[in-house]
Amino acid sequence: MNECLDLADVDPLKWAEIRKRVAVIRDYLAIPHPTGADRDRHAAQLGLGPGQFYNLVRAWRAHRKPSALITGIRDVARPSKSRRGGVDPRAREIARDVISELGRTATLTTLTTEAKRRCALEHISPPSRGTIYALAREGGESVDASPAQSILVARAFMRLPTMIEGNVTFPTSLLAVEIPNGRILRIVLTEGVNSDEVSRLVPTLRERLLQADLPITAAEADIGSLEQALPDARYNRATSQNVARLLATTVGRRIGYIELRTSHPTASTAAVMQSARDEALSKADAETALEIARQHHNRSRLEPNA
Repeated sequence: MNECLDLADVDPLKWAEIRKRVAVIRDYLAIPHPTGADRDRHAAQLGLGPGQFYNLVRAWRAHRKPSALITGIRDVARPSKSRRGGVDPRAREIARDVISELGRTATLTTLTTEAKRRCALEHISPPSRGTIYALAREGGESVDASPAQSILVARAFMRLPTMIEGNVTFPTSLLAVEIPNGRILRIVLTEGVNSDEVSRLVPTLRERLLQADLPITAAEADIGSLEQALPDARYNRATSQNVARLLATTVGRRIGYIELRTSHPTASTAAVMQSARDEALSKADAETALEIARQHHNRSRLEPNA
């Protein structure tokens, strides 16, 4: 039954708990005439009091959505909307002014540049390119997300505790990203920062290159594998540091619920799982979480028609 659950709006670290809650609630609701003892027994399976359990049952009946069952689980992955952890309210105001003045014919690059200029004049941090795009879409404007000029192949750590070969660790990943718009074409888990798994990106890269003759930018360590698989492509060689810098400035530090790091996270996996109900993902779930994050990133930040 878990396979039918839409977990796209749930922090991946809470998937295990949400699945358990759904299973227990469904079991409870399958009882024709549940008694108080039935309620207490099912509540105990989730480590909840009768009242808490009843509230979850009521939420499930009303919405039938896994995200309705998050109550009582501390959500640490959703980006903060506060001034400290999110976008300065004044920066949002400036961005909206820019969007209003430049209108639907302006490109995302033009909007971003002008918003940064005005924010600099007031000595405040500007909103990200993604935020400006989201604000423009919110206002009904049609924004050109800038045509791709190249494709970046890069490696990164995902701040997403995952069970790999019996150990909970931060997995590494390999990404194919359009520059400068930041659209993620593909993202896959890898066995390590030095693993040669570029072949998993090749079908996606080949398909995109058929649409446009774009050069591929990658670190020297990955160029060899790419050249073997795609000998007719054009390549820009870069240092690992430059690739990491380009990834950070283009995509940012987060895709969906998942934090992306170009160097190994200094925090422990236990520190990331701040709720007692958080649980590390299996490799299969981590792959699913990455794909959900990729789609969310492209849809909400970059792609008008996604």
